[in-house]
Amino acid sequence: MSKIQPKTVTDAVYEQIKSDIIAGVYRPGQRLMETELAQKLQVSRTPVRDAMIRLEQEGLTTIRPHRGIYVRKLSKKDIQDYYQLRAVLEGLGAKLAAVNGTEEDHQELKNMLIKMREILDAYQHSQDFKEMALCNNQFHELIFKIGGNQVLAQTQATLANPIALVRSISWFNTKRIAEVWLEHKNIVEAIVARDAELAQKRAEEHIYQAWKSAESKLDQLEDEGEK
Repeated sequence: MSKIQPKTVTDAVYEQIKSDIIAGVYRPGQRLMETELAQKLQVSRTPVRDAMIRLEQEGLTTIRPHRGIYVRKLSKKDIQDYYQLRAVLEGLGAKLAAVNGTEEDHQELKNMLIKMREILDAYQHSQDFKEMALCNNQFHELIFKIGGNQVLAQTQATLANPIALVRSISWFNTKRIAEVWLEHKNIVEAIVARDAELAQKRAEEHIYQAWKSAESKLDQLEDEGEK
């Protein structure tokens, strides 16, 4: 049996910066300064530089020669392409979950909704987006797990990073997060009722609402940039 290797400094730095990007601490288009990040994380610039390379490979950052490193900024076309594909995948995932889910799976989904409600209520006071984003990811991953199609789950996982970038700009208001919780609740109800077609329809509608919210926020940011 191979020995488990301890987490390296680079791993820790990579995970922290990635988590901050996904949580919207660093916004799309924002420049990431190696020196500032190293000081903030109390490490040398080498693990920060190594982490940046990994983040670029995952599509979260963009390295511009002689200009610096920036959080990747998605265009409207990027958002459209990602969400069109994600709607199909999420719809199929929910449909399979409705067909294959057990009573234990149903309870796990209900527990996840309770957890999300608690986080939403706390968010209104703390504005801690990171925990909400994490719980949201866990919810969608759980549906794909229940669905039981490994290839589908792996395909959906490839969209996690670009979707996280979009969410980091479109979720920054309590109204949208509350809508997300209600849309999740509707999906769970259809899965528990084993209504595969309804589960698929609600999951697709949920993604299209997310797409609409993201485009609206992008328009707003572009308008603000022109002023």
